Amino acid sequence: MSARRFTRLFLIAASLLVAKDVRPQLPFDLDTTFRAPIDTWYVSSIAPQPDGDVLLSGQIRFPADPIGTFRLLARVDASGQPIAGFPYGYGGGKLVEWNGRYYVLNNQIVRRVWPYGTTDTDFISMNLGPYFSSLQGGDYHVYPDGRVLMSGVHVLSDSIRGYEGLYCLCWFSNTGYLDTTAHHRNCSGSLDFFQALPNGKFIGSGSTGIWDGQPASNIIRFEADGELDTTFQANVWWGQAYGFLPLTDGRVYASGLFRITGISDTLNLVRFMPDGSLEPRSMWQVATQAAVPPASISVYPNPASAFATVEHHVSTPLKNGYLSFRDLTGREIHRRVLNSSLGQVLWDTRSLAPGVYSVELYNGTELLGSQRIVIKP
Repeated sequence: MSARRFTRLFLIAASLLVAKDVRPQLPFDLDTTFRAPIDTWYVSSIAPQPDGDVLLSGQIRFPADPIGTFRLLARVDASGQPIAGFPYGYGGGKLVEWNGRYYVLNNQIVRRVWPYGTTDTDFISMNLGPYFSSLQGGDYHVYPDGRVLMSGVHVLSDSIRGYEGLYCLCWFSNTGYLDTTAHHRNCSGSLDFFQALPNGKFIGSGSTGIWDGQPASNIIRFEADGELDTTFQANVWWGQAYGFLPLTDGRVYASGLFRITGISDTLNLVRFMPDGSLEPRSMWQVATQAAVPPASISVYPNPASAFATVEHHVSTPLKNGYLSFRDLTGREIHRRVLNSSLGQVLWDTRSLAPGVYSVELYNGTELLGSQRIVIKP
């Protein structure tokens, strides 16, 4: 789970707890007995272990690590200290436990590892199997039997069964091979985040305005087999959600940055009814409409390795607006002129050297905001 997505989901959950439970709460005091000496950059997912250790996934550097190197997986003990001898392994993204092992998002694909960092060789690297080539990673779901449903945007070359070209929802066996019995799904861009619902369906978001050739929203609900659920109409025409909190009665909270047809405000936190409409007089909608900043810029996925989407929103009149892409030294390597105050730009990062870059949003000579992005091999 990305740090941004975790933060947003945590805020939703915390808000629900405050709303439902008015009993005195324990203070959120810092536990000073736990000190993880992480120099930089981030931890995106954690998995507590039965012995008190904690498995970490992200872009992590400990003080003793060589300068310029990062761990995608790490393990610390109950006091936060690194476990000696833990190998440099595959990881970086969301961790999901399965049968004593962990699935983990690694760049554009999903891998499976053991709790002490070694790769589970019973699950191949997805790109080694036939018919599949990864392009841009998204999210994933693990079934009880170990099968994997992965989103993003990827290239399929299964001419035998008619799956050729770009697909944003793909099924894999519990050994890492593309599932040739599944109906893989395509969309107008990529499916970046999705989550299972209590009824067996899924809700997701991304640049999904067209789903299997059908007009759709940027927040969609789809059936267990990936078919678009047309009874859910969220009517999100710009932006996307970064996290969801489903309720057992079919309603669902969505957090992110998006616009809905018929509503002039940019929304950050809403509650959808089972049919995709906003809940009437939702306090979440009212509370968040007023919190829109005068300008915003966001980049995802981050880290990226093939493509990155840059979203911008400028509330003042746009005059000579542009995005400036810079390397770590501050040198401008690319500029993209903006024709509207609200929109998305797809940035091809495949030719860039791995490292840290920044994207700056300008309105004329005024710098309105910037975001750092990590480019991986």
